[in-house]
Amino acid sequence: MTAATRSIVIRRVLPAPRARVFEAWCRPELMARWFVPSAAWRAEVTADVRPDGRFRVVLFEPGGGVHVHDGVYREVSPPARLVLTWTAAALGVADSLVTVELAEHGPRGELTELTLTHALPDLPGVVRAHEDGWTGCLGVLAAFLT
Repeated sequence: MTAATRSIVIRRVLPAPRARVFEAWCRPELMARWFVPSAAWRAEVTADVRPDGRFRVVLFEPGGGVHVHDGVYREVSPPARLVLTWTAAALGVADSLVTVELAEHGPRGELTELTLTHALPDLPGVVRAHEDGWTGCLGVLAAFLT
């Protein structure tokens, strides 16, 4: 029997054009600068951004904790959409689905509306950890893009 799922949806307007935001999601050296739940954390990122390409994100807490996330890109549609699987083994999450959609925003497209949808096992601790993590990451991304 498969566990029930719950999707979290996070929307954010980012201070950069859509192509720049898409690039920040696709270049590992840029991802390592913002793909953390807090600016006090550190990330190491590898990513082969193409359909069936793999990624790995290792997050380092200031206090020494380490969190590993990995997955496979299912769809790469520049500069509008990424779909990827997400595994967080420490939380019991395997191959959940993350969709990142980017839409031009502002009168000249100088901003980007990002919508992140993550379908997760419907377990309170798992959902809350990912809501907090994604909200933090998108905050650090907004600061990075400024």
